[in-house]
Amino acid sequence: MGIERTLIRFLYSAGIHVTGHKKILQYQKLFRATEDYDLQQICQFQLEKINKLLRHAYETTKYYKSLLQGIGIKPKIDDLQALQEIPILTRGDIQQNLSKLVSKKYSDQELVRNATGGSTGHPLVFYEDRNQYDFSAACQNHNFSTMGYSVGDKMAYLWGSDRDYRLRNICVRIRDTILRCKFLNTFDSSEEQMRNYALLLSRFKPKLLIGYASSLRLFAEIADKFQIPGIHPIAIQSSAETLFDEHRKYIEKVFNTKIFNYYGSREVDSIAHECEMHNGLHEIFQMSYVELLGNKIIVTNLWNLGMPLIRYEIGDAADAIIYTQCSCGRASKRLRAITGKISDIIKAPNGKLVHGAYFTHLFYGAQGIRQFQ
Repeated sequence: MGIERTLIRFLYSAGIHVTGHKKILQYQKLFRATEDYDLQQICQFQLEKINKLLRHAYETTKYYKSLLQGIGIKPKIDDLQALQEIPILTRGDIQQNLSKLVSKKYSDQELVRNATGGSTGHPLVFYEDRNQYDFSAACQNHNFSTMGYSVGDKMAYLWGSDRDYRLRNICVRIRDTILRCKFLNTFDSSEEQMRNYALLLSRFKPKLLIGYASSLRLFAEIADKFQIPGIHPIAIQSSAETLFDEHRKYIEKVFNTKIFNYYGSREVDSIAHECEMHNGLHEIFQMSYVELLGNKIIVTNLWNLGMPLIRYEIGDAADAIIYTQCSCGRASKRLRAITGKISDIIKAPNGKLVHGAYFTHLFYGAQGIRQFQ
């Protein structure tokens, strides 16, 4: 254990999060302590976080000070409905006001630069403080635990971001070895490569399988076609794209397990996650406050003080918000269905399989591009 702890400290010093970090463990306790909150407690939790966020944004960012002064709103609300008085924040607003949105309380060294290629065709650069990173890691661990995963269980990613794959340096690979995690790039592959992945996971036997919805579907087709046995995780987490009912049923049949749908984004992180009842996606109220404007999803991230994003129009849509308590016992509101984020798999003449979102990811962090098609 002494060697492992030394490695964990080394990895964290390199900016790579692992479950053993003290702050992450503290935040995981917060998730456990608030998991059974009733609706009144949830609203009070979010109201307190939003008021803290509003005060901070007003006092430390040029954008929100000018915005709130201009419309005559104080940086404090008495109830969550009053948040609707604050104008929507769009991707265009962020592109045009990036420096004004960053909190002057944070130095460059205290912020992490991040970017999205933009599935809507609008690439975006933004910043996060490291406390947000810690809370995000705790949130991810909590989501995994609701599916039956425990730290140290084997897990595998059928992932799609070439940017994420390129950033997988030696420190990340050491972390993955410690945590028994396989990371497989499915953005630029072939049927043969996907078959090799299936054979690898047949031997590895992950307890949790995570992937893009379309990557999971393609992987299931390959495993089914070649009758590759032994891939039976206790749960599968689908993310990054819309999970269609027919694809869900097919993937669950091939791997003989249940899919848990997850919804999030790079800009505001975790937003909603399915529970064991699979009847809508629960708002992760500890991380985000979610609204629907028509069918447009509006998200306020409650933790990123480095660059507050308040009432951000994320560019996705949902059918409805369900306010009645779920049969699982949780009181958090649910998104009934996410109807955005759809990508195709493109098959080249040489048989190579290219994920459709590969092209949006080419624009991660690109300078001077406001929109692409």
